[in-house]
Parts: sequence; structure tokens; C-alpha cells
Amino acid sequence: MYIGVIQCVDVNNMLFRCFLCVQVHVLVKVMEQREKEKIMTRANKLMDKTVYAVSDKTASIMLTVWGDDVLVLDTWYSFTSVSVRLFNSKVLLTTTPITIRSPKSSSQPYHI
Repeated sequence: MYIGVIQCVDVNNMLFRCFLCVQVHVLVKVMEQREKEKIMTRANKLMDKTVYAVSDKTASIMLTVWGDDVLVLDTWYSFTSVSVRLFNSKVLLTTTPITIRSPKSSSQPYHI
């Protein structure tokens, strides 16, 4: 399956235009940590899974972070190559093996 990459989108566009099975670049602020658990993946590998509520200037969305990355609350991050998925009838973001994250220092940075 081909997964396309969209250069940069805001959360509102993802929610209402429903870019599914694509990878996007986003700039979001971490609002809260929702859950953290260890999950057995389809590849039979035990991995940490942490779900965060994140938002940009347009809307909020859930972000699933795989692995041992820990995000700091109330911090802006730039994510490249996160996947847009539909899970339990909700659009969400999830990190991929090629996702790169970097914290941003500005209080409201709107450009990656």
C-alpha cells in the first residue's frame, strides 16, 4: 500500500478533509497525556504506547507515540511523517518508524 506524504497540514484539515493512510508534517502543542501502556504489536513486539491530546491553532486531536519517547506537556513540537489513521471511528495521529520530532521554543509557532 502506498502512503502519500503531505507537506504540512493543520489539525482542522485532517479532521474534516479526512486524510487517511497518509503521512503528514504537523506542528502541535501537547495538552495532556491520556494513557500509557505496553502493547504487543502485530509484529509480536512489546512496545510502549502513549496517547497524548495535542492541538494547534485550529483544533485538537489524539497523538499515539510508539516507543520510549516522552513528550513534555505544554510544549510545541514539530512532527514529520506522522500517520493519519481512523481508529474507533475517530481520526488520530500516530508516530511511525520514520517519524522525527523536535521541540519548538516559541510560545505559538505556526510554521514548521
